[in-house]
Amino acid sequence: MAFPTNPVSPTEILSNLPAKFDQARSSGQLFFFPSEAKDVYAGGHRFNLRCCPALQDKARAKAEALEAVRRLGNGSPDPKRQKRDEDPERHSKQNQEEPFKPPYVPELFVGALEGLEGELGMSVLLNKVWHWCKL
Repeated sequence: MAFPTNPVSPTEILSNLPAKFDQARSSGQLFFFPSEAKDVYAGGHRFNLRCCPALQDKARAKAEALEAVRRLGNGSPDPKRQKRDEDPERHSKQNQEEPFKPPYVPELFVGALEGLEGELGMSVLLNKVWHWCKL
């Protein structure tokens, strides 16, 4: 995905977020793991600590997540193992040197915002790994 040039409103970004999250997760571009959060107080400050046991072994967690997507999606989300009828341009490589600069993985791109001073290039991206928390 090239540099985005069509900024949208923050409200539109927020309203698109659930659908983009589901799309990214079902495509295998976003991994989602349960986590637990706990508030810890030290020196008069509150710290929110989050523990995600699945990420202790990232390779195994990623393999299990990809396998779940393959079972549900009847194919591999891995761009190296695309279905034959898929468009190879659809899975552009992410910028390895600076992941917050284009090209973006299309499934992780939520939208672009105009900067406070009118500058372009403020993109909203989903993080590759998400986890949910039970309080």
